[in-house]
Amino acid sequence: IKKLDGFLNLNDRDILNDAGKVTHELAKQNAGNEYEKFRKSEQKRIDSAESDFDKLIRKLPKKKK
Repeated sequence: IKKLDGFLNLNDRDILNDAGKVTHELAKQNAGNEYEKFRKSEQKRIDSAESDFDKLIRKLPKKKK
């Protein structure tokens, strides 16, 4: 382990002070938070695309029946 730590230090890599374990509950919570951010950004993107589409449709000449 000392050789590995030395190698990582030599290459300016961070070294974990513990085993680097994350609890299942913490991982689920983090994943949920990240997904919520993603979902909001995707919804914003979809809404703006629909808005652009609607603007273009309004510019089209209306057909007489």
